[in-house]
Amino acid sequence: MVRLKQWQWIVLATPIVLVVGFLLVAAGTQIHEWRLNWIWAIFTLLLVGWRWLLVRWTQPAIKQIEEAISQANAEIEALTDANQPVAGDVARRTETALETILMAAQADPPLWEDWSIFWRRCKEVVTAVAHIYHPEVKYPLLNIYIPQAYGLIRGTVDDMDLWMQKLSPVLNQVTVGQGYQAYEVYRQLEPSARKLWQVWKV
Repeated sequence: MVRLKQWQWIVLATPIVLVVGFLLVAAGTQIHEWRLNWIWAIFTLLLVGWRWLLVRWTQPAIKQIEEAISQANAEIEALTDANQPVAGDVARRTETALETILMAAQADPPLWEDWSIFWRRCKEVVTAVAHIYHPEVKYPLLNIYIPQAYGLIRGTVDDMDLWMQKLSPVLNQVTVGQGYQAYEVYRQLEPSARKLWQVWKV
């Protein structure tokens, strides 16, 4: 993907801003000439009503998702604390390794487009965590016992089942096709939104 500098984005956005600004000034001047200044109050009421409806219709679903995620996270943390307390240094190194892999995976295509990249990322995660817990062993993955390996696989499936049960009221309202279309729209808008967010933060 082409990466543009901030000044290039400004140059590209300037014509659009000028055209929209001109149209707004022209419309405002014409509305003032026609003595229809009260129409701005109607526009304001329409926008406030639109925002109120948007919040009212989306808030229950968002609250439901947030509650399900926070409850699942609390249960997972409780299970982690009960099973094996992790040392602070190991937890920090694990978190750093996972963040590095996640940052690298942001540019990856979706898993249904290229499964090999997805499995390579999974292997990177397992290898990084194994090296953190067993730095003295050359091949730490070979030192795991078969019941432990099964427990890891089974635990991942159980955690996924738990998340699906918690999120099913919301996910039952979205088909696979709608989810895929939303993801495609997100992929198209995400680079521009990221650039706008970076410009906004500067």
